[in-house]
Formats: sequence, structure tokens, C-alpha cells
Amino acid sequence: MTWIARGMGSGIASVLVIGVSGGIVGAQTWTWQGEVVGEHVISYQNPPPKASPLEIDVSINASNFVGAPLIAFEFRILPKPGFAYGPGEFEAIFFDVVADGPNDFAPFVPPSVLNKPDATFSLSSGGQLLRFDFAPGNPLDEFELGEFRFQIERAFTTTFFDLQLIPIVPAPGAFGLLAAAGLVAMRRRR
Repeated sequence: MTWIARGMGSGIASVLVIGVSGGIVGAQTWTWQGEVVGEHVISYQNPPPKASPLEIDVSINASNFVGAPLIAFEFRILPKPGFAYGPGEFEAIFFDVVADGPNDFAPFVPPSVLNKPDATFSLSSGGQLLRFDFAPGNPLDEFELGEFRFQIERAFTTTFFDLQLIPIVPAPGAFGLLAAAGLVAMRRRR
């Protein structure tokens, strides 16, 4: 069975697809595709009494409509507004970056950007912030699609939480400094 939810965020349609195989608790698939024009939040929801797997395979295809190349892209797990969590329940929702997690179902999906294999990832903030850094000289260009894959693991069968998508652009003066450095280098060569 597949659940599909549609919503709006920042003027952008959000599509959530959750797949559950015949009520068997196993890895679940959560997919989203859309244009990102700034910070954007999508919601995970798997209402009872449906099976609520403890591992979620996430597939995000985000097109860069920020207006500048992106040097990084972050994903942050947020509590669902208005949802009551039990003690430690929200803290037990985290990005899975190793193949031996307590709720792993094969195959393990390491955090990756399919169309940017030279991108690196880092994890912070109690495992609830996942950051992809694009290699120097290979940013996520304007209008380019970023194909992000990762897994989220839960110690409880929490059915609601939000995922914040955060595009990272260079600091405002970074391009100016790079351009100035390039001009200085050209003058020295002459």
C-alpha cells in the first residue's frame, strides 16, 4: 500500500509517498520532488493503524531555484507542531549513516547525492542535522536537480515529524573576494 499526501510550502507543492509492503514492518520509502526556492519543510506522516517501520529510505529530488549555485544542502529533523512526543521519543529520530543501526533493513543506503558523487556529508546536532557539502568547483548550479538519498531511523514508531530542507549559498562577499583574487592573479602574470 502506498500513502500519498499533498501540501503546499513556500508556494511549492509537496508530495510525500510512503510505501508499506502488505502490512509488513520493514524499510519504508519516503520520496519528495520539487523546486526549492529557500528553506522548505515537508512532513512525514504515517497514521495508525498502518504499519510504522522503524527505518525510512528517503529520496529527495530538489531542484535549485534559489537564484545562485549552492555550496551545501542541509536536512534537519524537526518536531511536528502540535504533536505530543513521549520522553526521549523525538530525540530517537535520527539520520542513519552506518550500516549496523539497531533497526537496519538491507540494503543500507549511505547518505549520498547521486548526481554529485564528489559531495561529502557530515552529521551533527544529535544526529538530527545532515549536511551535504558540494566539492569546490562543482556546486549545485541554478536550476540543477540534486538527487539526495539517505535513511532515517527511529527507536520508537513515531508517526509524525518534519524534515526541513535548507539550501546553503556562499556568503555574500565570497564571490567578490574570489573575483578580486582572480584579478590580482591576472595582473601578476602580466
